[in-house]
Amino acid sequence: NRATTFDWTQDFNGTANAAARAQDIKIFLCPSDGAPTRYTGNGPAGRNNYMPNVGDRANYAETDSGNRKAATGIFFRRSRVRMAEVTDGTSNTALFSECVRGPVGTPTQAQDFYVANQVANATWDGSASHDQSLPAACATPSMTTHNYRGGQFYRGGTMFTGFYNHTLTPNYRARDCIRDVGLDSGHFPARSLHPKHVNVALADASVRTVADSVDIIAWRAAGSRGGGEINSLP
Repeated sequence: NRATTFDWTQDFNGTANAAARAQDIKIFLCPSDGAPTRYTGNGPAGRNNYMPNVGDRANYAETDSGNRKAATGIFFRRSRVRMAEVTDGTSNTALFSECVRGPVGTPTQAQDFYVANQVANATWDGSASHDQSLPAACATPSMTTHNYRGGQFYRGGTMFTGFYNHTLTPNYRARDCIRDVGLDSGHFPARSLHPKHVNVALADASVRTVADSVDIIAWRAAGSRGGGEINSLP
């Protein structure tokens, strides 16, 4: 079926675009993820399983407090990355990977890794190694969670549709998490329902199957567009 197009002259979240927002687009969905639940907070929304790479750091804002580039991937807030800026090489740099859609409601034990804990900024910033490892609060089951990852294909919001990053290995066995102020830092591993691997689209348009056991140094190297690393994915 032909996709319903958005009317960019109308309110994106208004009635005129309700049908466009509600559609499921087949190429955005992984056949292995049969989760039927939809997010309906702004009316029914189309779903997706494929996320753009924001890099190998938890901070995916355009700049950090030092006014330097913080995000190291190809996609991030207000990104304008050109191919010439992918200096690690397009065959060595990840473009997209998979996520598992969130349960929308309270997660079951089996769905526990498909939600994101919202971590207080003081707690997040107080963790010396928060940029490439999880603050302890990320693993606390009682934390406020965002539970509709992949639930709104049309939005760029981090925990709705938006991003994944290379701070942790694929299918990492802990909840995703996000800094509550600014929503500008988080850990969102690539995830899939395939046995022990995820599929990754590289910037040269090739697709690679990457095991959960991938070396973390090589995985992080694939997440950055210009880190100068020599490691490549197996």
